[in-house]
Amino acid sequence: MKEKILELIEAYPKHFSQKIKRDNNLYQWVIDNSPECNILAERIYLAISNETKVCNLGNKKKFKSITSGYGFCGRAKQCECAREHVSQEVKKTKSKFTPNDIKKSNDKREQTCLKKYGVTNNGQTSYAKKAHDETYKDVNKVAAISLQIANTKINRYGDAKYNNSEQTVKTCIEKYGVNSALCLRESNQNPNLSLFRDKDMFTKIFEENTIEEIAEKYNVHIQTVYRYSNAYGLREKFRSVPETELVNFLKENGITNIDQNTRKLLPSKKEIDIYLPDYDLAIEFNGVYWHNEEIPHITKYYHYDKYIECEKLGIHLITLFSYLWDNNRELVKEKILYKLGKANSEKIYARKCTISMVLNSEIREFLNNTHIQGYTTSKYCFGLFFGDKMVSVMTFSNSRPGIGKKHNKDTYELVRYSSSQTVVGGASKLFKHFVKAYCPELIVSYSDNEWNTGKMYEKMGFDLYSVQKSNYWYYHPAVGKFEHRYNYTKYKLIEKGFDPNLTERVIMQERGFYRIWDCGNKVWHWKPQIR
Repeated sequence: MKEKILELIEAYPKHFSQKIKRDNNLYQWVIDNSPECNILAERIYLAISNETKVCNLGNKKKFKSITSGYGFCGRAKQCECAREHVSQEVKKTKSKFTPNDIKKSNDKREQTCLKKYGVTNNGQTSYAKKAHDETYKDVNKVAAISLQIANTKINRYGDAKYNNSEQTVKTCIEKYGVNSALCLRESNQNPNLSLFRDKDMFTKIFEENTIEEIAEKYNVHIQTVYRYSNAYGLREKFRSVPETELVNFLKENGITNIDQNTRKLLPSKKEIDIYLPDYDLAIEFNGVYWHNEEIPHITKYYHYDKYIECEKLGIHLITLFSYLWDNNRELVKEKILYKLGKANSEKIYARKCTISMVLNSEIREFLNNTHIQGYTTSKYCFGLFFGDKMVSVMTFSNSRPGIGKKHNKDTYELVRYSSSQTVVGGASKLFKHFVKAYCPELIVSYSDNEWNTGKMYEKMGFDLYSVQKSNYWYYHPAVGKFEHRYNYTKYKLIEKGFDPNLTERVIMQERGFYRIWDCGNKVWHWKPQIR
């Protein structure tokens, strides 16, 4: 039986469970030789392998697939098994390193951090410092951290106050040529610091030497040089690499009046990353890691409140999350240029175009290349053609549960509208065509506040029905994109075998997902005018 099952898995990697379920003998053998599971693939795996569902500590392991089997019972942060495995793998790898390999690795790490963040250790960035300050403001957190350090020292060395001073001195001498970390940093025993406190003297030194040369010449840590150069305004403040790339892109397209990292714009004094006064446009660049709800100041309405503050000032705020820039930056650039009226494409007029119904398969690539949210399935798809070329697409579906007060067959949702270039009147022409063909009683649509103001809907005759302040999405670094919360509702997680006693949030945290709150959206309704 086992050999036959393995053959089916190899021959039908995507449909093996269906094949086994249809064979009564095989299916019964699996049932008899495995513990009860909600997922058939997991039960098949248990029947043909010698593994168990629990780890050595008695925790339930996570099932990956029929070929990969089980992973650990959680991430290394929560799972001792995973932590031990990672630790052993790291030790195994490090044991092969020569002293020269270690030095090269450390030097390379420092150079990369300097290039990306302007510091030798990315734990010294402004974001990390801010998180550090927030943590150490909380007396209870400090007490908990101190207790954890003491317990670790007791477990490892039998002394809560253990400190390997000999190793510290040895490391300082080998790496920096001094015998004390205190001398390395801000010790008043270093007479050269008096030169740094004189702005004119430091400016002269800074103009004649590189930052690395100053640190070496005056026997100070490189961060000391950075701190004084920042304080005296001799170098730009730290900005993320993607943010700098975006600013450079704007400058390349003739936009020079750019206000960066300003706190003077909003009444709340919240920082705006990029503000373009000539266009009443602002861009907020959000790194996913630093803008998920685990960060203390990132509240449920943090992004929405910033959007509203800008809207009240007549400023259109674009909220750009880093995953989108990393995965689709060319499209992001095109959309920003379009918002600024600097689109590179030729302008055409809808009156010179024809409309044709198209298939979902025909618009998939078009939407993925032209719409920020990409393709999604729709029932009614219409393309606007300039000659033989499709230049715009508008798609509709029947209404979903929860949309509108009354639901009937004449209620629809406008799902997507997108163009590959500037099409004057394109949206209105496609929308009127749908209305004429289907005679809807109600059409519902949404505009997301991250990118849109909703003006297109106003032009087509929609009324603002309601405002949804903020919605949450899930993000996993391995996936690299936002995933809708509806994919991970609790009942779906329970169906996949997760603990029904845990909340959706806890389950997702244990799986390594970040929860991200967006800027909300506007809900628009269109109804035919009563004549």
